[in-house]
Amino acid sequence: MVATAGDIVASARKILNAKGVSTGEYDDADLWDSIDDAQRLLCKIAEISEGVDVTINTVAGTRSYTPVTSIIRIRQFSVNGNPCRVIDPPTFQLVAGGKGIDNTSTGQPQYVMLWQDKLWFEPIPDAVYNVRLFTILMPTTIASGSTPLVSDEYNDVILARVLYYAFAQGRNTEEQALSRQWLGEWKDGLRRAIGDQKEKKYEAGSGRIKTADEHYAGFDGGYPYYLISGGY
Repeated sequence: MVATAGDIVASARKILNAKGVSTGEYDDADLWDSIDDAQRLLCKIAEISEGVDVTINTVAGTRSYTPVTSIIRIRQFSVNGNPCRVIDPPTFQLVAGGKGIDNTSTGQPQYVMLWQDKLWFEPIPDAVYNVRLFTILMPTTIASGSTPLVSDEYNDVILARVLYYAFAQGRNTEEQALSRQWLGEWKDGLRRAIGDQKEKKYEAGSGRIKTADEHYAGFDGGYPYYLISGGY
């Protein structure tokens, strides 16, 4: 099993070279970027990262806050020690009277939404409140030779995603077939990671983590947007 990000690059380069993909077509800088994308997606989808407490003191009249660390998902949320609800953007629109972030109602926050890398509270805080969130954080960018932040038991999953995307850049039939093959390995790896985590990780608002098939619903070997960009 590969042990560091540098080993993943070396393993990927060996496989790519064997299939005639040169550094001129897909260089090592591209591989490093793909490793970063892969571990972020793995953490986001399977919630591999450990949970971290984040505390914020609200400011009266301020709805949105930029956390000091990049948050993938909020698991739990309380205001002054009272449990509140974590909601998604469509639900936020509803609870805000159909006005979403344009709603001007104030009071003690009852809901929080993670959107555009910010925390949004509803209603708008009317005073200083102590907000505590239990969150899943995004891994930081890796450096050459360093170990990916997710457990090394998933390095083979990261390698599969790197090769899926690398071969997807090819134009010939063999490279496209290899891309689909490694896409299958990536999906299998996601299923394994989700299975490993499902007893202790929860999808905000649904009480579970989405399955790999749900994440890929509607895509048949194509290029799901979130796989390429890192978004949902």
